[in-house]
This record gives sequence, C-alpha cells and structure tokens, in this order.
Amino acid sequence: MVGQQRGMTWDELKKETETLEFLIRRIANFSSEDIKTINIFIAGMEMQKVLDQNT
Repeated sequence: MVGQQRGMTWDELKKETETLEFLIRRIANFSSEDIKTINIFIAGMEMQKVLDQNT
C-alpha cells in the first residue's frame, strides 16, 4: 500500500483518500467551459516555464 511506504498513519491515509474523493467529485461536475478555462490556465503555466528556461 502506498500510504504504508510513506509511513502514514491510518488517519492520514483516510484523510488523503477523502480529499481525493472530494476532488474527483468536483472534477466530475465541471462543465466544458470550466475544462476549457483550466486547459488555458495549464497551457499558460507551461508557456511560462519555457519562457523562464530561456531567460
């Protein structure tokens, strides 16, 4: 189990799992407009990384 490899307690693992489930539920409710906005934001971050490397 991944959590055991990192030495997490049961409570920490449970909290992390609940957080992941919450995020998955939120993502499942995104509209196509939300996804477009997120993709544009990610593309902007990637472009910034390239610009930072070239300066």
